[in-house]
Amino acid sequence: MADPKFDCGDLVLKCTGDYHLPGEVISNNGITSAGKRLLQVEHFGGFTHVYGDANLRELTIEDVGKFRSKMNRILDGYVDQLATGKHPTR
Repeated sequence: MADPKFDCGDLVLKCTGDYHLPGEVISNNGITSAGKRLLQVEHFGGFTHVYGDANLRELTIEDVGKFRSKMNRILDGYVDQLATGKHPTR
C-alpha cells in the first residue's frame, strides 16, 4: 500500500461529484477490503465524511474565496427567506 496522499491536519477540497467542500483530514488510516485508502474529512459545522484519495485535492486560497462567496449568497438567501417568510423558489 502506498503512503497516504494526505496527512492528518491537511486542508483539502472534496473536488469530485455534485458538490465541492473544503475540510480538514482527521484520519488517513482507513483501508477498504480492496486495499484502497480512505480518509475521514471534517467539514464546516463539524460533520465528517469518508472519501477515497481520488476525491480530494489540496485546498487553495482561490478555493476558499469561491466557497466563501457561495456561502455568503446562500446565507443571504436564508436571511431574506426568514425575514419575508417566503421561499425564493416557491
